[in-house]
Amino acid sequence: MTRRIQFLFVGLLLIGAFNAVSAHTRSPSPEYVDTLLPGYLSVQNALAEDDLTAAKTAARSLLKSVIRGPKNLSLSSSVSRISKARDLAHARQSFARVTSAILHLVEEVGTTGKLSLFLWECSQTEAGGRDIWLQSDQVARNPYHHKTAPNCPKIRRQLAHQKSLP
Repeated sequence: MTRRIQFLFVGLLLIGAFNAVSAHTRSPSPEYVDTLLPGYLSVQNALAEDDLTAAKTAARSLLKSVIRGPKNLSLSSSVSRISKARDLAHARQSFARVTSAILHLVEEVGTTGKLSLFLWECSQTEAGGRDIWLQSDQVARNPYHHKTAPNCPKIRRQLAHQKSLP
């Protein structure tokens, strides 16, 4: 019986290792990054409007896109936290982590160029740091401090340019 348990345990370890390797061998593509952007931008807009219900709904939609791609536990866990947030402060905390993860994908993998994408920043944070987020336009909508610092945002740089149709 002990031998049988050892065999099952080793078998489960091998299956887990295979799944982990195969999940990490799939690299994200620009097309995959594009699937994340509408959901991300919906969360960003909802937070900029101080609308927790809309942010949670948008996060659930974004989570579906995240799960369809290569395994990214940090991103999926942060998006999930937004969808379950009990208040705007917690949603915004998780949004900062989501922004970092998606910014990394945009910078490392790129997009297909179906939309323009701008990196925004606000240095007037309560903790003395800076907040960053992505937007598809040049009209400031701060997802962190809509009411308290509406005029602080500035565009750091354009990350993606919308390609013209032939």
